[in-house]
Amino acid sequence: LAQKEEENPNFMHELPVPVYELKKKLLAIADCLLAKSVLLEEIKRAEMGVEINGVLPYFNDLIERVVIPAESAYTAAMHDANAVDLTACIRLLCQVLRRQPGKSASLRLRYLFVDEFQDTDDVQIQTIQELQRHMDADCRLFVVGDLKQSIYRFRGARLSAFEQLKKHSLFPWDTHRLTINYRTDHRLLDVFHEIFARMGGQNYLPYNAPHDCLTGSVRTSMPEEALLRVVDVHRKNEEQFFDRVIAALREQEGMITDLMRACAEAGQPPLTREERTIAVLVRSNWQAEQLVREAKKRGILLHTKFGSDLYQLPSTHDLYKLLLALENAAHPLHLINFIESNYTGLRLDYQRYHGMEEAACAADLRRVLDEFFHIHMNKTWQQVVNEAYTQPILFVLKHLYDALQPWKQHSHRAEEQRFYRVNYEYLMECIIGAAQIDTLTLSRMASFLKVHILTNQKRAAREIQDAEETDIRLLCSTVHKAKGLEYGSVILPYTDEDISRMRKVQLEANYSDAKLSYIVSFSKDVVEKNSNYDRDMEITEQIAEESRMLYVALTRTVHSCVWMRNMDSRAVVSWGTLMEE
Repeated sequence: LAQKEEENPNFMHELPVPVYELKKKLLAIADCLLAKSVLLEEIKRAEMGVEINGVLPYFNDLIERVVIPAESAYTAAMHDANAVDLTACIRLLCQVLRRQPGKSASLRLRYLFVDEFQDTDDVQIQTIQELQRHMDADCRLFVVGDLKQSIYRFRGARLSAFEQLKKHSLFPWDTHRLTINYRTDHRLLDVFHEIFARMGGQNYLPYNAPHDCLTGSVRTSMPEEALLRVVDVHRKNEEQFFDRVIAALREQEGMITDLMRACAEAGQPPLTREERTIAVLVRSNWQAEQLVREAKKRGILLHTKFGSDLYQLPSTHDLYKLLLALENAAHPLHLINFIESNYTGLRLDYQRYHGMEEAACAADLRRVLDEFFHIHMNKTWQQVVNEAYTQPILFVLKHLYDALQPWKQHSHRAEEQRFYRVNYEYLMECIIGAAQIDTLTLSRMASFLKVHILTNQKRAAREIQDAEETDIRLLCSTVHKAKGLEYGSVILPYTDEDISRMRKVQLEANYSDAKLSYIVSFSKDVVEKNSNYDRDMEITEQIAEESRMLYVALTRTVHSCVWMRNMDSRAVVSWGTLMEE
């Protein structure tokens, strides 16, 4: 941009978008490609196509001269620091295996098992192939996956995954179909089969009716007419819409209560926790947040925490902010983050610090903490910091945790407070389990959390379970988070979005078959895309992925499913039209 401004002094004024937004989108392009394991350095200028809209005719220049070199500089900096970015691990492993001739003596395995294969990207598939090549001649791949549940296109997953794997296989493949369902009422499976078969006939879903039909022997005492129900709504009237969703929840609660009573009267085993769960499944986080908010207005507590990741919980982030503040006791950023955490519950006036020198800002923040700790622990902030370095860190943290009680700032609800406390204790177990207690230090604990939070490590949170628990659970979740789980009843409130219409895509980028394609939307309806971006193909892919999401949503069900039909909808293709045809 500086070079452009040298060529044209008015260049910055002629930019159709703010510079800060342009920077954000360039970073987002890089993130989008890296999430798909694309090595940016391999992208050549000839593979970028040309800018179509002409709004930013130098966008390819920015990718070539800014994004790619920035990624190279970042990789070099990581190398100098003897560190590896998580997204680079799989690419580096693939490169190492390619450069290593012959077999690897240390990889003497007879079988290599890969689960959820439908969610792999190109580089992951190549790495699996290279691993097999380096093992003994007798090594066999055992790959499990369901293309109908491939819903991670944004991470590079494609329906050609299995075909790609077979291309360079060392052995012929045997294919086995797993079609026995041990979860869902078999009568509901029959209803779902009719829906899926229609979707397969329209090429929306990779569903071959004779071979993919799910069968089972489970039969619940749910009445036939309650297995799959449709509730007509008018989305134009939001209040009425949310009232109908809550009414559907209440109705499902009543049905599950009847099932529980019937089991008790017949002397049958009680319903499992999953069978007692009603899940409202949506596409997006904003839909879940809206439903939780509206349910709360109507006196219903819809949970969103079941199946949460331990390292992304408020209890984990609060502890990390505390550790960083103790490590960086005079750094304004870390002090602000700690003050804004649940440990204090304080809210700062940021206008006060606008334009203030860093040293003065840090001094004032320490004053705030001095006042806070004087009230709650009769100490100064510096005394707290000193104790963290002179006393066993676990003792100091427990003392702070017990005195400040962050769970009470987190929520006024007893159940959510308990969830916070249970998972704080679980987190401490994990940290202690990863190291010896007598070697734990402030720095080691902060480093442990940094790695696990920033690399998005997965560990299921500990759920609150009572030995005598018999309550019905109400849950709201996205379909992505629900994948692999099961619920007694599923409710689908948002089924009217037209999935055949081109969405207002904010950003999409892909690199495949030596072609980089992208579309980028800015504010004020400014859009730039290149000649490799195929709008019709994107719509086709969009319909197919949405169909697979519907498949995942429906097959979470154990005994009953309810979907809301918007009578005001004029959608050509939607979840609703796919279910009612």
